[in-house]
Amino acid sequence: MSVWIAIFEDKPNTQHLFDEHKAAHLAYLGAHSAQVKFAAGLCENHGEPSYGGMWIIRADSREDAVQICENDPFFTGGRRAGYKLAAAHVAPGFERIL
Repeated sequence: MSVWIAIFEDKPNTQHLFDEHKAAHLAYLGAHSAQVKFAAGLCENHGEPSYGGMWIIRADSREDAVQICENDPFFTGGRRAGYKLAAAHVAPGFERIL
């Protein structure tokens, strides 16, 4: 298994899509917790609306990581503007958290 980092960018003015798809998004993350090891919304300051997100993913291939990203209800529901996916070289000693 490889480690991948996904950084998501949300489309502007899509809070209604966040509200509409939040429950399905959280259920999706729960159903994929073996692959998505960490997930977080990103914002300028705590308490503010998110403008994107970040996931740490364990997947067999880049194609598998892409599928995990693109099947998320925030992606299929139109909230996401896009994302960057990077292969991660985990520093020695940090494998234990993944």
